[in-house]
Amino acid sequence: MGVRNDATQNRRRPSGGCGAAVALLVAALLVGLAVTVVLTGPQLLARSLPPSTSLPVDFTDRTQAQARAECQARERERLQSYGWVDKDAAIAHIPVAEAIQRMAAAGLPVGAPTETAPVASAEAGAEAAVPAEVSFQSHVLPILVERCSECHGDDDPEEGLEVTTYRTLLLGSIYGAVIKAGDAEGSYLMEMISSGKMPKKGDPLTPRQIEIIRAWIDAGALDN
Repeated sequence: MGVRNDATQNRRRPSGGCGAAVALLVAALLVGLAVTVVLTGPQLLARSLPPSTSLPVDFTDRTQAQARAECQARERERLQSYGWVDKDAAIAHIPVAEAIQRMAAAGLPVGAPTETAPVASAEAGAEAAVPAEVSFQSHVLPILVERCSECHGDDDPEEGLEVTTYRTLLLGSIYGAVIKAGDAEGSYLMEMISSGKMPKKGDPLTPRQIEIIRAWIDAGALDN
């Protein structure tokens, strides 16, 4: 029995050594594969990407500071420029002025109208309608004082014509009456302001101002 057991043990020993050798071989292969992946992985990844695609920059690595600065400069230049095309997003960027012109040409709205407060001026007054009932005190006298009193005020008026009160206006000048009640076309005052000869200083009266005085004279030149 002792001889048979020794023979059995001698037959089993080669199988244990073979298993260890296989394990070592597998381990060596795995180590070699890992080393190959580490050394050749980036090159294989770069080859697998399209020609226009670049590897992402690791911005956390301080050694990539120059690459990061160059990337930022390129993006900043693109954002601040017009007329460039973003192929990835399939978007073409054009100047703002050209975009507005194209939208307007296509009948599209290019902006909402801005409401502005009315400005009281001579031009705005020229567009307003003449009052249905013209008053000397409310409508005519303010025009005469504003536009004519510099030459025809109460202090040594030219040609003796003072226009700052109803009474002095109706008295006329040293040459006679300048207002013919009920007949604006026959009134000397209307002739002078319609032709632009008066006032002598400054701009002529606006069309609306002339029409107010005309309506007042045609209505009888009343002190109302």
